[in-house]
Amino acid sequence: MTSTYSQLVKDLRLGKYDGEEPVREMLFRRYGVVTTNVGDKKRAWDLEVVALDGKQIGLADDTYDSDKMLAKFIKQFGELIEVKRDATGDRTGNLYWECWSNKRVNNPGCMLTCKADTIVFVRKKEFVFLKRSIFLSWIMDNLFNRTELSDNWRKKTFRGGKKQMMSARNNPDVRGILIPVGDIIDSPACFHVEPR
Repeated sequence: MTSTYSQLVKDLRLGKYDGEEPVREMLFRRYGVVTTNVGDKKRAWDLEVVALDGKQIGLADDTYDSDKMLAKFIKQFGELIEVKRDATGDRTGNLYWECWSNKRVNNPGCMLTCKADTIVFVRKKEFVFLKRSIFLSWIMDNLFNRTELSDNWRKKTFRGGKKQMMSARNNPDVRGILIPVGDIIDSPACFHVEPR
């Protein structure tokens, strides 16, 4: 077993138990939303909204109220949710945005290929909710138009005279950029921050 493979297994466990499960619990506790975890099935998202438990949020047994509340939740959050747990973000204040999951074979990063409506970045003290389409558009606009934000991201990513995107830990084929958490929270894509 290579160190890259063992790191991948560790990251997947961290994502599931310190990312996806806390988001599932929070969505149920706060909104009464029941989700299934489809991340293990190699789908292009992690959580799928399946129902609303009206009793959890104090609704009577009236089905109409539950259906109405579920429709309201889906309108705001969507049905498909991608969960990202980035421990580096807690330590450094920067999130690692994966542009390539395997640069050698031109395999784009998971954010570019996922089909979720919403991305939730799980941090030690909060959940940051982003509209995926707006988030991708915001990142691409900044990267390709050389804005003040993207110049700051480049300084963080290419420090020390590096000429290529940062690799992820032990895997030189994974490439990405560092984006300050504050920039993400202030972006037009961020529509909700939930304390943990």
